[in-house]
Amino acid sequence: AVSHQVSFPNATPYKRCCVEGVCDKDLFKAVDDMLADSPWFQRKQGRDHVVVHSHWYKHQARHNEVWRNIWKCHSISFEENSMQGGRCRVASTYVGRPCLREKKKQAGFAMIAAMSHEHHFPQREQVCQWAKRAAQESPELYRVSLCGEGVQCPALALARFGFQAKGDTWGSNRVMDTVLSGTVPLFTAEEQIRVLPAFVPWREMSYVANLSSYESFREGMRAAELHYDGAARALEKYAPLIHWTKPKG
Repeated sequence: AVSHQVSFPNATPYKRCCVEGVCDKDLFKAVDDMLADSPWFQRKQGRDHVVVHSHWYKHQARHNEVWRNIWKCHSISFEENSMQGGRCRVASTYVGRPCLREKKKQAGFAMIAAMSHEHHFPQREQVCQWAKRAAQESPELYRVSLCGEGVQCPALALARFGFQAKGDTWGSNRVMDTVLSGTVPLFTAEEQIRVLPAFVPWREMSYVANLSSYESFREGMRAAELHYDGAARALEKYAPLIHWTKPKG
């Protein structure tokens, strides 16, 4: 199999992607031409080739017709699990940066995340507003170690659940940080699960909260607590699948 990683032109104009003097869109042409001339590629028309195609700008470009040979390969893609033209697109796996695990969980919930960017993050703001409100109303049920910007460790590892709220895309490395810190992911949208690598049984080791209203959100937090023991056991079983420094990862 042949693997290449190239970056879309103009995605980040202050950065150029060059390999041996070939840059940006010319890299696409070089790879496409190389595949066209390869007897190994021609043997099965890309069915036994994989291209690493995990740049976030992929969804904003339309090169299917231009780079015909590249698109005949299977691909490691950005937040996508699908079949396209008889080829597999498998979501890339983010690398987690875990906290040291805590023996005793002292809080129910946490979310450590950037709250502002070039785009607005309304879902994150909503989650923190409601989580803090629930904690004020019922501190014995809804203790929050940290929600918003701040230092990730040990706040994430001290919580039983780590909220996953949409930023500029559905996915982020925060899910991996959460799992590897021994904390159960608490998703806020089904789309967040769909963009994750399919080889991990995410639904067994997580819960999905409802953001349609404060009452639904609070009820979801309560339901998540009832789900915790089973999810935590599944997390211990499957976390090595995404731990790149462990032998079973």
